[in-house]
Amino acid sequence: NEGEPSTDYSADPLGTVSIISVQNNYSATTIDFSAFAGQEAALKSKGFRVFGPGASFATNIEPEYITVSQDSKTAWVTLQENNAIAKIDIKGKTITQIFPLGFKDYSIGDRIIDPSDKNNYLPSPWRVKGMYQPDAIAVAEDNGIPYLFTANEGDVREWDAFAENKRIKDNAVILDPTIFPNASDLKKDEQLGRLNITTTLGDTDNDGDYDELYSFGARSFSVWNGNSGGLIFDSRNELEAKTNEAGYYDDGRSDDKGVEPEGITLGVVGRKPLAFVGMERADAVAIYDISNPARPKFIKLLKTGDAPEGILLISSNDSPNGKSLLVVSSEDDGTVKFYQP
Repeated sequence: NEGEPSTDYSADPLGTVSIISVQNNYSATTIDFSAFAGQEAALKSKGFRVFGPGASFATNIEPEYITVSQDSKTAWVTLQENNAIAKIDIKGKTITQIFPLGFKDYSIGDRIIDPSDKNNYLPSPWRVKGMYQPDAIAVAEDNGIPYLFTANEGDVREWDAFAENKRIKDNAVILDPTIFPNASDLKKDEQLGRLNITTTLGDTDNDGDYDELYSFGARSFSVWNGNSGGLIFDSRNELEAKTNEAGYYDDGRSDDKGVEPEGITLGVVGRKPLAFVGMERADAVAIYDISNPARPKFIKLLKTGDAPEGILLISSNDSPNGKSLLVVSSEDDGTVKFYQP
């Protein structure tokens, strides 16, 4: 229950999770995050986000998407705007942990991005960080470890009463002259000027200018340890590089969240465990071999309809033709497409 605010912020409901007992006449137990309010400072120091007008800790949290362990005892829910994942004890009906996800450094070679929509795809290292902000989540379990796969779409709070995003070229975004001595060049459209960042992070010394820059989403999918919250794997810039090679990359989204990985599902085709990652702005699904869930390997891309949203794998045992089927729904052109190996 995401609990987004009204656009004028006159109401901001609690972010909650409901556990509904089908066996017990669909009775619902709804739990919120207020018990973690005392940990706010510690969580924020690790990349957790609490921000916006007058919101309490519990109303600020916005749960997005859930996955459940094979034994149905544990659930994990993405807290997209908050840049975190929460762990839930289903039988105990309690939230047991919040895992802040930290940030992704785009100045490192295999994580480089194209931050401008005014050129062709030209990835370079930049002194910018990405907030993972996952949307969909799925779990694979191996040797007792739950591997959490997340599609790191990113999301922006942009309401009438409060909008966190600004372009780096905006006059209100003042870059620290010591850290960014070439600020006037960085603000050009072909460099960082067009990139959207959050205004809620980055002024580390509270002097009115930005010492660090944080953009939305991580343009990737990641694998996290479901017990500790630690990062095991990130696809770095591979999704954007592969879609560009295939001619699917939309440079008009470079200034925002890139290919916007949104949906993810896991399953077995034949005997091979696979991950399917839907990219809203590339109109494509990437397929990865996850035989080793800690080291996914790219296989291929599938072209989808416009803006794929839902992804479902139907196993061969359940399929009407005896073969595995991948079903993808695309919200912008209203199509549903079926793929089989």
